Amino acid sequence: MTLPKTIAIAILLTLGGGAAAAAQAVRAADLAASVGVNVHVEYTDGAYADVGRTLAALKFLGVNLVRDAAPDPHNQGQASYGALARRGVGFDLFVNGGDIPTAIGGLVALQTQYPGAVHAIEGPNEINNHATFSFTGLTDKHRAATAYQAALYWVVKTSPMLNAIPVLAFTDYPDTPGACDVANFHSYPDGRGAPGARLAQDADEARAVAPGKPVVDTEFGYFTQPIHGALSQRGQARLILTGLLDNAAHGVRETYLYQLLDAYRDASAQDSEKHYGLFDIDDRPKTSAQMLRRLMQLLHDDTPNAHIFPLRPDGVAIEGLPATARTLAIEKAGGEILIAVWNETAVWNAATEADLEGPTSDLVLKATPSHGSASVIDLVGGTLTAADPARPIRLRLGTSPLFVRLSAQ
Repeated sequence: MTLPKTIAIAILLTLGGGAAAAAQAVRAADLAASVGVNVHVEYTDGAYADVGRTLAALKFLGVNLVRDAAPDPHNQGQASYGALARRGVGFDLFVNGGDIPTAIGGLVALQTQYPGAVHAIEGPNEINNHATFSFTGLTDKHRAATAYQAALYWVVKTSPMLNAIPVLAFTDYPDTPGACDVANFHSYPDGRGAPGARLAQDADEARAVAPGKPVVDTEFGYFTQPIHGALSQRGQARLILTGLLDNAAHGVRETYLYQLLDAYRDASAQDSEKHYGLFDIDDRPKTSAQMLRRLMQLLHDDTPNAHIFPLRPDGVAIEGLPATARTLAIEKAGGEILIAVWNETAVWNAATEADLEGPTSDLVLKATPSHGSASVIDLVGGTLTAADPARPIRLRLGTSPLFVRLSAQ
């Protein structure tokens, strides 16, 4: 299975000072297909023990791509893989050490029973956090992981059932070279600032050890309150949406959010690991889940050529963009275009534990007369305001990304 491609074209964006900037453009269907989420379906001592909760959450979001550990016959919860695969869920599965033939056997079995279920195969997870890792007599964990990755890559590429599936690099810090088809990184930017610079740095470091390879981000996320100093649900949603747009604009082919569910109760309200979910412990969608559901609905494009039509430069100009603003043009096969505009500014005051709403910038978007209708959408706030594409569209850009939807005539 090939990964979706991000292709750049030039869109004229007029900055406040009159300079022109080039914006990235992607197909809406490719962007939707690039969004995945981490799960732990093997775990049987928390929310993931009930695979129905995972399925319901994925259905709510409209996401069909998950990341998890490769099936392991020694662990419980193995039936959950099939339950998800039967519903059309695709897996990025990381092989986290252990016997390679056994891991490959599980991957072959899953792919045989549910063709297309194995979307990608990944090397070991976060070698830097392993206490020890050894392979073929190598005890330095970074060198051992490189050797292990080479062996895993060879076995996958010589398997008739798996050889067309991309192999993702193992994750490590600092990034360590290894045999792969796709570079791979994890990124957890500080919630007190914007994520763009950190995401770009992490992506570029992953590319540097796998030159010429595409890159994916297999863990990206933020934890929410009640942890002292943690983000509000609104802050989490804003930064996740900003990060998804940042990665898309920087050519990152897939981003897997960490994670789907708050799987364990946290009576002490001190364990940040228990609050990264898009859904809380009682299966209530957080603001980030509501936002992601709206995003997937906005990106939906089921036309037959949704992933292959040529991107079209469009005459759109935005006046008044501050230096901190970023843009992304998102196109659909039928001619609809979405212009995403966001600010690389802080969304959260950790000292006062309050959302930041400014500073705001007044922007003016001017579109060509070829569009039939227009609207301005705030996916975090859940608002839509109708606009007239024949007249300048005024925007107030604060800390929540905005989308201008321009329909085809």
